[in-house]
Amino acid sequence: MQEPLRKILNDCIEEQIQLWKQEGKTDAEICKLMENIDLTPPFKEITNIERAKSLEYLKAHMYEIALESKVETQAFITHMDNIWWRCFAASHTLYTIVLEAVQDYSNYIYQEPIRKEVIDKGYTLQVIKFIQGRALQIFLEILHLIRLGFADAAYARWRAMYELCCYGQFIVKQGEIIAKQYLDQSMTDLHKNDWLLGSVDNNGKVFTDKKGKNREPKFDEIQDVCGVSDAWKKEYKQACLVVHASPQGTFARLARPYGIEAVSVGHSDYGIAAPACQSAKSLVWITDTYLSIISDPDAMNNILKVKDWASYTVDLYDEIDQEAKAQNTSNDSIDQNGKDGEEKCQ
Repeated sequence: MQEPLRKILNDCIEEQIQLWKQEGKTDAEICKLMENIDLTPPFKEITNIERAKSLEYLKAHMYEIALESKVETQAFITHMDNIWWRCFAASHTLYTIVLEAVQDYSNYIYQEPIRKEVIDKGYTLQVIKFIQGRALQIFLEILHLIRLGFADAAYARWRAMYELCCYGQFIVKQGEIIAKQYLDQSMTDLHKNDWLLGSVDNNGKVFTDKKGKNREPKFDEIQDVCGVSDAWKKEYKQACLVVHASPQGTFARLARPYGIEAVSVGHSDYGIAAPACQSAKSLVWITDTYLSIISDPDAMNNILKVKDWASYTVDLYDEIDQEAKAQNTSNDSIDQNGKDGEEKCQ
């Protein structure tokens, strides 16, 4: 282990003091000399030497360090699988049946010859197909994040997934003009949501500012058009706190054990049920939105299957989460008495 710089520097100072004492200098003289001594040059020299040593050590041992970290990560994954494997399996199954349902639907609606109904909703179908695909990708990302014990990162990704669901449903409600504007803006470097200009509220009125000029609806207004419940809005606001550098996102993290003052870093088995459940529900939402654009009995049957399996998946996470919380509660006294938990703390 590398010796602390403060100790090295103190040892050098002590060595110099002993030399002065050997020269016969009094304590008063030594104190005077210490007041005038410039420690900057020796400190820089010591720092440069130690930096070089540290760099060479890390170069020589980085594979050992990485392997040790890999072993710890694999041990944590095994720990998570022991608790949550049924849930993870259910999530993987949900991903697969949604992917198959979407592929079947896309093959059906785009088969030759392409029907007029498909042409009339061409922009909407293309946009929602890509939005659903992006949401499905995020769902898989969330699954991998929670298996690695990164609940807050997973929740942050769910926030993006939720927004995609809202925008997707909003576009379907608005029709081809807004869908085309969304697609057109994807080919630019614009950062504002100009594609929303011209959209209407639930009363059919275009969103305008006080001067009567067209404006982009706020995200709260988009949620209202989509009929989003207060429960969803609350979850979304909580996810926003996790994403941003908020006090709540710092001190009320999903992965931070309740009542533990240490700063949790690395993998944690706390808080994964929330992003897992919300992402499953959101995947149903955006998939239903896409599969409902063009009426098809197989698509409707598939979405019912997806809903049933998602419901089973959510119930499974809730069940295991309650069991895990009960186990963690019974272990609180042990953890607070100094034994290590799964998460690393600094």
